[in-house]
Formats: sequence, C-alpha cells, structure tokens
Amino acid sequence: MIEISVALRETAKTLANAGVDSFQAEAELLLAELLNTSRGGAQVAALTGKTLDEDQAEQLGIWVARRAAREPLQHILGSAPFMDFEVAVGPGVFIPRPETEQVIAAAVHFKQMSAGSQPVRRALDLCAGSGVIALALARTYPQAEVLAVEKETAALHWAKQNIDSLGGNRVHLMQADICELTSAELGEPFDIIVSNPPYVPADCIPQQAETAKHDPASALYSGSDGLTLIRKLIPLAVTAAAPGCVIAIEHTEEQGAAVCALLTAAGWLDAHTVNDLSGRPRASLGRLEL
Repeated sequence: MIEISVALRETAKTLANAGVDSFQAEAELLLAELLNTSRGGAQVAALTGKTLDEDQAEQLGIWVARRAAREPLQHILGSAPFMDFEVAVGPGVFIPRPETEQVIAAAVHFKQMSAGSQPVRRALDLCAGSGVIALALARTYPQAEVLAVEKETAALHWAKQNIDSLGGNRVHLMQADICELTSAELGEPFDIIVSNPPYVPADCIPQQAETAKHDPASALYSGSDGLTLIRKLIPLAVTAAAPGCVIAIEHTEEQGAAVCALLTAAGWLDAHTVNDLSGRPRASLGRLEL
C-alpha cells in the first residue's frame, strides 16, 4: 500500500517533469477519479493519511504514464467539463474548451440585446463535435428545438452519446457535410446559430502536444488561411436563419476582421468581434433584421 499523500506528491512531480502546466490540479483530479470522489475529496484523503491498495496504485501508474506522454487528461478521465455539465469525450472528437463557453454567452447576450423578448424557438449548432454547443443552447432555451450538425463519424459517436444522455427529446443530431448542405435540409428557420468550426490554417501546427496529436485534424484545420469552411458556413447560415436571428462563430484571434467581412458580405448586420476573458478577439457575431 502507498499513502495517498505520497502518491499525490509523486504524481504531481511526474506530470511537472513531463511539462504539464497544471500538474498539481491534474494529479488531484486523477486521484479523485481513482477514489470515485471529488477533487476536494482527494485532497482530504491525502491529508488524513489514507492509502491506496496495490490495484489502485497500479491503475494510477498507468494513468500517470499516459498523461506524462501528453495524452489529454479528458481522454483518461473519459469526460470534459463544460459550463454546468460534463460530456463524454475520447479519441476522434475535439475536446471542448472554456473559450467556447464564452462564445455561447456572447451569442445569448447579443440575441437578448438585438431581439428583446422574442423567443428562441429553434437553435442550430454547426460543426457540433461532442455536442456541447447544442446542449448548452438547449439548457439556455428550454423551450427551443436544437439541431446539431456534424460530418465526422468518430465525432458523431460522442455527440450521440452526449445528446442521448443530456439532451432529452429537444436536441437532434444530423450527419452532414456543411459544404454540401442546403437550408431546406435543415428544416424550419433558426433564431440563433452558434458554431465552433475548424479554423486553424493548414501550416499552423498547434504547439500543445495534446491538441496537435490528439484533437482530430478535421476539427482543427481548414485550408491555407483557416477560413475555408467558414466561407461555406456563413452563407448557408443566412439562408437557414429566421428574421432576428443571431450568429456567433469562434475563430483565431487574427481572423476577426476577415470573418466580419464574410458576415457582412452574406447579409448579416452589425458584424463585430468580441474578446474572450483573456482579452483575445476570439468570436465574431452578426444578426438579421426582425
């Protein structure tokens, strides 16, 4: 047996040596998963002299080795937090980030400011990945029907799992290629559209090993300037939009002006870019007249 305080200290040291920035927090999260408790529960277990048995210590060693090799923590845990819920994730799907939470918040705020009390009856998540945007929109607008559109079969596996467990009967999933999709196939017009599409230029390999090696390339890269899919998405969205619809698109901090120009050219009004919590311009929005 090994004391949990020792296991926690050794785990944090190994992760730090592997270049994991949040090594202490991740060590605690791995212990929490092992003990089937919260991060706080793992901290208490370490402080009160509790121990791991041999099987637990062996399992922790396997997980630590995987994380030290820079496999995403979310793949090891099998889930990722997003807003006030968690989704299942794993190989083949983009791991949701806090930046996308802020894109949704910006879209909801802009909708409120643009359309007053007009109800959201239909919401659309293009390039759905794990389905987090669709699920967040469903929680924000409990009266709305939500459609999540995703092309890749591997990502659809995770989206279906998450929507089946968290979406109730108001969130629907469609497999489709946005480059070939028509608004008629999407059904009735939408009142809010939010997308976190692939937007990384093809030659801009992310520095983080977790992203470069484990997030699917189809969710990252989109042509030489990163805008290939966005150029298809924006005109599709305007044909699928109801009067007063708001759109929000996540992008790199260098792409705001280009995305706003594409929005304006397609007929979206008041195109503008908003910053994330760190002050980086990471999403652009537009609206249609009522």
